[in-house]
Amino acid sequence: MRAGLAFGAVTGGSLVADGKTMDPTMSALVRFVRTLPPKQQDIKRLRTEYAALLELTGLRADPGVTAVPLKIPGLPMAREYAPRATGTPRGTLLYFHGGGFIMGSTAAREGVCRRLAAGTGLRVISAGYRLAPEHPFPAAHDDAAAALEWVQRRHAGSGPLLVAGDSAGANLAAALARDAGDSIDGQVLIYPVVDMLESAGRYPSLDTFAEGYLLTAEGMQACAAALLPPGADPDDARLSPIRADLTRAAPALIAVAGFDPLRDQGTAYAAALRAAGRRVELIEEDGLVHGFADFAGMVPAARRAVDRLVAGVKGMI
Repeated sequence: MRAGLAFGAVTGGSLVADGKTMDPTMSALVRFVRTLPPKQQDIKRLRTEYAALLELTGLRADPGVTAVPLKIPGLPMAREYAPRATGTPRGTLLYFHGGGFIMGSTAAREGVCRRLAAGTGLRVISAGYRLAPEHPFPAAHDDAAAALEWVQRRHAGSGPLLVAGDSAGANLAAALARDAGDSIDGQVLIYPVVDMLESAGRYPSLDTFAEGYLLTAEGMQACAAALLPPGADPDDARLSPIRADLTRAAPALIAVAGFDPLRDQGTAYAAALRAAGRRVELIEEDGLVHGFADFAGMVPAARRAVDRLVAGVKGMI
């Protein structure tokens, strides 16, 4: 597949939209996905296909990092990653995987979590959570809160504590960090969703990249429908932290992708945090798509973006 993407990058060139030019290899991958038949909406099949995709396109596991399973009460799964070479970890990063609240797992983010541990010297705890539609809101957010409480008890006084996640996992991290005060030292949000309300025109990227760039507006709507039970309020601060008081939010590192329907939510959240007097670093990966960390094993520009993110996290501690 790498050879095919490299050939497609040379022969097909770069996609261009909204004044931005996509990385050539990323463009080849997007063009290939556009040729595939529409996905079946069977949840079990989606989960299986997503896991298989990440086995193919994700980062390879870093052997310089130890990995051990954890038992956190109430959570379906958790794993701890720690760099072998640095001895005692410098602190802890609690990580939540993405997948639209309906799929994904700790295994799906092993490569990213290992890279974070190796590059920062932090202990990285990847916490699984219950998935919708079997477990609708607030199950995942409750599990995230339980994971944070467990980590705070287990590693109190052992260095800085950060929360992190990608996409839906970034929503969970932002919810924990929104009113954290001094209890959380930083939040790392990778292409986050931070507003679950329908707001026509508020985020232009939702329309510009509604289809044809891997994550689609239709897919996001399906995930929201699975997550939110009847009567759930999408304005809940856990779901839409951008609409809440952010004056006690933890310092933030936010990464957005140029060809992502959620791009403008990420940049708007950075602006909202700054307006609330909070410290924010925004990394804009203009040539990539939503979920670029999923493709860091195949797309060199995505791997470099993950490394910039790791460097940003190291700078927070």
